[in-house]
Amino acid sequence: MKKSPQVASVSDPFMTEAVSKDGSTAYAIATYKVPAAMVGDKAHDALDDALAKAHDGGLTAEAGGDAVKIDAAMGGTGEKIGILVSAVVLVLTFGSVIAAGMPQSALGSAPRRRCGGGLPL
Repeated sequence: MKKSPQVASVSDPFMTEAVSKDGSTAYAIATYKVPAAMVGDKAHDALDDALAKAHDGGLTAEAGGDAVKIDAAMGGTGEKIGILVSAVVLVLTFGSVIAAGMPQSALGSAPRRRCGGGLPL
């Protein structure tokens, strides 16, 4: 992990006393040279490889924080339902706005009558 690209440092859990008293839990902190949004694929792959090595050794290992790569699948059922509901809300909302403006636009095109015009001499 220390040799991976964009990594500035990785803490040693034993040096930082980040190991539980019974030795069953420990954590290390990886600091990157770049902001989380700029962490590249090679650095993500190095983290994934480190986690895989820990899993292969019989450990439970997890990664967290802003720099962790997230595999988000788009286009699920929930997303489709959300888009449909938002479309219905927009149609109803803008339909109401258009309907509210109709009487005013109708009056704007109607002939105007004068009331109480001038007196003839």
